[in-house]
Amino acid sequence: MYLGIDISKDSLDCHKVCEDKNISKQFKNDSQGIKALVGWSVDCKQVVMEATGVYWQACAFAIHEAGIAVSVVNPAQVKRFGQSKLIRGKTDKMDAKLIAEFARTMEGLLNSVYSTYLVVYHQTSERTSSKPFSNF
Repeated sequence: MYLGIDISKDSLDCHKVCEDKNISKQFKNDSQGIKALVGWSVDCKQVVMEATGVYWQACAFAIHEAGIAVSVVNPAQVKRFGQSKLIRGKTDKMDAKLIAEFARTMEGLLNSVYSTYLVVYHQTSERTSSKPFSNF
């Protein structure tokens, strides 16, 4: 099962691609929403999201801490993937579905390079700020 997450300041639009069905769900991009998302994603093989400003960081870190494989990709990769599939629409829900399809298609090519980054970032944040991941 693959999970694509389209991240914005206020919401996390999610889409799971399963063998026999697809499921979409939206969570708030706050501590409660992220906790609910982590619980919803425990059965996923791979979670993929785009690096969108700073809004992805708390979500990616929480998923990584839960022991779920998470990859943060360049938004241009997903955009080009969508163009190659001739996808024209642009909504948050459609983007989440596209990211999930990207995850499934790129299986084995995605890595968790950003997982190491997240650990280092979190440790640095703890030393330099009294409130790391303040929205988490």
